[in-house]
Amino acid sequence: MDKNEITSGVVNTENEIGLISSTSCRTLGMIPNDDKKAAGNYTLLLKAIKQGTRIFVDDSYYLESPYSIADSNNRVDYNISIIGANEVQGKFICLGGRFFNCKGNVEIENISIECKTTRLTYLISLVAPYRTKIKIKNNYITGNIRVVDSSIPINYDFLSNDCGISELNIENNDFFDVYNSGGSRVIFRLSDTPVTLSYIRNNKVTNFSYIFYNNGITNGNTSTDYIYGKCNKLYIEGNKVVIDDSYDAVVINGGFKATYFCFCLTELYSCECKNNIFDGIHIFDAPETVVYDNYFSVSELIYENNTWKNNVNFTPGIQNVDIMKSKTGNVTDTLIRIYRKNNYIVEPNYADRFGKDRFMLRKQINTYQEWMDQVIVEDNFFDIYILSFNRLTMMKQYIFNKNTVKTYTVENNVNTQALIGIHEYKDTNGDTIPRQMVFTNNIVIIENPPVGEEFGTKESSLVCNYSGNGDKVTVIFENNYIKTYELKYILSDERSDKLSTYNPCLANIKFNGNTIINEKGTSTYISNKKFKRLYNFKNNHIETLVKNKGNSLFIFYEQSKVDASTRFTLPLCMDLEIDFKYNGDQWLRLIPLKGLLDETYKVSMNVKILGLTTFEEFDVSFTLRNDGMYNIIDCMGMDKKSSETQYTQKSYILDGSSGVYNNFFIQQLNMKGTNTVNVNVSNTYTSKEIILSSFSPRIKFDEDQVKITMTITS
Repeated sequence: MDKNEITSGVVNTENEIGLISSTSCRTLGMIPNDDKKAAGNYTLLLKAIKQGTRIFVDDSYYLESPYSIADSNNRVDYNISIIGANEVQGKFICLGGRFFNCKGNVEIENISIECKTTRLTYLISLVAPYRTKIKIKNNYITGNIRVVDSSIPINYDFLSNDCGISELNIENNDFFDVYNSGGSRVIFRLSDTPVTLSYIRNNKVTNFSYIFYNNGITNGNTSTDYIYGKCNKLYIEGNKVVIDDSYDAVVINGGFKATYFCFCLTELYSCECKNNIFDGIHIFDAPETVVYDNYFSVSELIYENNTWKNNVNFTPGIQNVDIMKSKTGNVTDTLIRIYRKNNYIVEPNYADRFGKDRFMLRKQINTYQEWMDQVIVEDNFFDIYILSFNRLTMMKQYIFNKNTVKTYTVENNVNTQALIGIHEYKDTNGDTIPRQMVFTNNIVIIENPPVGEEFGTKESSLVCNYSGNGDKVTVIFENNYIKTYELKYILSDERSDKLSTYNPCLANIKFNGNTIINEKGTSTYISNKKFKRLYNFKNNHIETLVKNKGNSLFIFYEQSKVDASTRFTLPLCMDLEIDFKYNGDQWLRLIPLKGLLDETYKVSMNVKILGLTTFEEFDVSFTLRNDGMYNIIDCMGMDKKSSETQYTQKSYILDGSSGVYNNFFIQQLNMKGTNTVNVNVSNTYTSKEIILSSFSPRIKFDEDQVKITMTITS
């Protein structure tokens, strides 16, 4: 043999440190291939290991431990080494019980461990105090097994009694149909255990339940800070984790439904998760179970080159559907999340294969329970049937860059949608913390209108504000291509009218170079009026199709009913560029004036309209003010092309009375087939707005290209 030389029952096996002497199971007196010898074989094996003998597994041996707890009966103070020639020649067929209560280091390599009985096998038990290194490498493991089980009491005194794992290496193993018939249903259970350095690398895991690797910390443990501080780094690399369609975790576990169903649940300082496949983790009718690829509670996370695919809880109304599940690590640390070059996939036929409603495939992104210092989502590919962006963007710096998002639809009945959410964040002294949110160079394609039982009750926007003028936030939303349905706002503010008037949003928003294509059944809005300044809104191309008659495109939004005591603000802007293709009714609503303005504004606009056969361009200028009862428009403009008077230079009082001055209509006459444009004022409608109005013989906007350059000063 190349790596294993047998001489008189002593085997020289080779590992990373060279040749070591081992004793074969046959030499110990163990009987192969006889299930009636399971108890006797275990007794011989335990005796040898207690004496420090390194074991060479040379055949297939049944083993059964009589012990149900880890105590002095199965305590091993020496290092444990169990090595096989390969997983075919060396096999343990385990019939249950607690095998080894380990105090030293452990290495198990090149063997097969089969546990196909209803009695759970605890292979390695760790009872405090202990100090160990563990290596599980090149093995085939299947069945009802807890490979490692660490038991450290809650509130353990680590300073007086050292305890923990210095290094854990789980590498190049093949795990198939692994589960626990009792207890916490974890294959590697290291709860409340300091694991300094962990490697889970290049394993093939086919069918497991419910958690493969758990290094979590119990809530309320007074030793939390110590444990967290000693858990330095976890590497999850190159693993292929797949749950077959035929695998039913609930049936396998005798009807038991765990809280978590995921590959790793960890609480530690840093984790690198790279080059893995997490595919098909699923459960049925389990409202109290959450399904994730992994559940990270860390300070630093690097998640790169992974494939996240079809991980679904098929339960109606399930709420926790995050694809990037990550909680806060130590709140005193800098909290960083980096997601790069990953593929996130949910296939529509995945629900069909189980006869389930496709709505259960819905997923959500950007869900964090605490504020993060930095989140980078870059160069990823999302192909997800239903994907919702959480409007609660709780990050000091958020970068979503160079991603491709393709989704059949979005969910519109449970969560308000926003690609960027502006939320107030203050330090312990009450001072606002500066933040930056970047959404750049992305392709977002939503192929169909939203779905959900309460369709239309929740609002969808690109940027949504919840913060006021004390905030120090910069939003960079540039060079994106977005094709969507039912987008109500490009820029929105969900706060009350009164709050937003006296505490408007002063965020530095840079919205430039984007292409937005939107189809909507009801009215669509470029921006909410509650934003106080829009200094960088240029070079965008917006195509909007408003399908239903009587609805149109609004440049700024205002509620249809307003509080009489509320004063409304207008966004201050300089050369604001609104460039779009518009297909809707005859109205393009510019500035709503239903409530009294909070101050006097000067407005100037250059308007360009390109139709199929015509081009029009004109300037409009006016002052907006109120006299305590009504908003008043003072006209000042002249027609740019013909030098004709646009409209009577006078003051129009928008008093809301029918037939008086309700709206300020900018109507274009004789547009079709001529370059001459006449602009005048009409006041026959009753909604108090400044409106760009199409006029006979063209009675609506029909995919016309419209560009408005607007300046509003106070």
